[in-house]
Amino acid sequence: MNENNSKKQYTYKVNCSFTLQFTFDEDDVEPDPDGNEEDRMPTEAALCALEQELYEHLFTDYAVDKVEAYADSENMISEFMNEFQLVTIYAKAWNTLNPEVIEPYLAEDVAYESQQVLSALVGKEEVFDYLKGKMQTIRKNLLQSDVYAEIGYCGNQEGYNVQVWSANQGKPCVLMAQGNPDEVLALVLLKTEEGKIKRVDICTIAPHPSTAIRTGEYPS
Repeated sequence: MNENNSKKQYTYKVNCSFTLQFTFDEDDVEPDPDGNEEDRMPTEAALCALEQELYEHLFTDYAVDKVEAYADSENMISEFMNEFQLVTIYAKAWNTLNPEVIEPYLAEDVAYESQQVLSALVGKEEVFDYLKGKMQTIRKNLLQSDVYAEIGYCGNQEGYNVQVWSANQGKPCVLMAQGNPDEVLALVLLKTEEGKIKRVDICTIAPHPSTAIRTGEYPS
């Protein structure tokens, strides 16, 4: 006989308090009325959705009465650019030929690799210097080599012998053209982490630029 079965059991309502870290999307925050102009806090709807999510998760193991969530601008840990925003910034840097636009968003250990070159560039300083030099060269020959950086989305790779797993369908990318905006030469994939660009892949073979969905948007 299990010894625990012979003991009395006492059930209480226990008030629990804990703090967790949660990331809200841009649409889920609003200005903090008690903060500065740039301060943001989660909307009431976003907090209610979080409460429901936590309730459903906890209810699988515990008899939960209710869950209350609260956060204001003073509780914010960090504010990160998302993948699409970083893709837009990368395109803007090329359309304006201004490397300073992208420099703050390069991770210290960023890697830059092209399918047309055997070795990769690694490190923020090395990658930034390369981009800066390349943009300066194009500026000197601007009439002959206009650059077009278009926002795009990775398309379907089915049917292709070589497929890139990181280029999942719908992933934002940059389509690079030179001289003629319709002659897309490369598809640029970014790997991002915590608001920084960790990796830049210049794809000319796989995924092929022709597989991408074009938008006609050229940030500047």
